[in-house]
Amino acid sequence: MAAVDEGARMPDGAARRPAQRRQPLLRRQRHDLRTVLGRPAGTAALVVSCLMSALVAFFLWYRHRKDGLLPKDRKGASVHEAAGPVAFFPPRSAFPVLAAAGTALLGLGAVYGLWLFLIGAGVLVPGVLGFAFQYAARGTDPVRPTGVEDR
Repeated sequence: MAAVDEGARMPDGAARRPAQRRQPLLRRQRHDLRTVLGRPAGTAALVVSCLMSALVAFFLWYRHRKDGLLPKDRKGASVHEAAGPVAFFPPRSAFPVLAAAGTALLGLGAVYGLWLFLIGAGVLVPGVLGFAFQYAARGTDPVRPTGVEDR
């Protein structure tokens, strides 16, 4: 920017003002921990994401403690140690459709009214319970990976 001469005059005789620096339309805001924690939405987002990460970490820690090292995790493991049943995969079931319909009705009920929300809850609860207890009488022995000793 060129400097403006103080004594310079415009054609109509008025004195020129020095050029001012234009401010940006949107100011850039610093994003650090203080600005995020100072707002309720940022605090809630951080807390929920930390809790969800802790849930995943707890699940992985618990499964590792319960099952130990799997044969695929050991360098000296042979192929036959990992052979055998992997898990139980159920055949057809109506409970996923029932749970999905209940969840959809629950969401619509949050928008349109309590009556639809209660219907959604009434459809969702049997769907979730069906998921949990559909194969409860199948057996009490959990399927364990081959080669893992009981502790």
